[in-house]
Amino acid sequence: MAFDDVVKLLALSPSTHTEALAAAAVEPAAGRVDPTFSFVRDEGLVECSAPGVSKASALKVVMAERGIDSGQAMAFGDMPNDLPMLRLVGHPYVMANGHRIMLEAGFPIAGYSDDGAVGAVIDRMLHIAGPRRP
Repeated sequence: MAFDDVVKLLALSPSTHTEALAAAAVEPAAGRVDPTFSFVRDEGLVECSAPGVSKASALKVVMAERGIDSGQAMAFGDMPNDLPMLRLVGHPYVMANGHRIMLEAGFPIAGYSDDGAVGAVIDRMLHIAGPRRP
């Protein structure tokens, strides 16, 4: 496999917390990779993706294939790796038990992920859009 085929590299540090490792990775990454994380642990784990490889880029492709305007799309996130995806859509939601970076980003809060919040938001949106059809 050629290095150009690699889309994600995981960086692990047994002595550095995830958030500190992610912050330290930004400058050395210098646009060659996009460092982020999807969960927090004492033994730091940072995901380094090829530039442009993210949930947001995948969602753009899906929306384009289906003719969906991003302003009409909805997404839910709980960790910093979800930020680009939430910035892409017209209806972004953060989970109430999400990472503090997410809660501070200013998106509407859906509720707790383990309490049916995603389904409740979707249900509200469907009722706003009109009655359900069998």
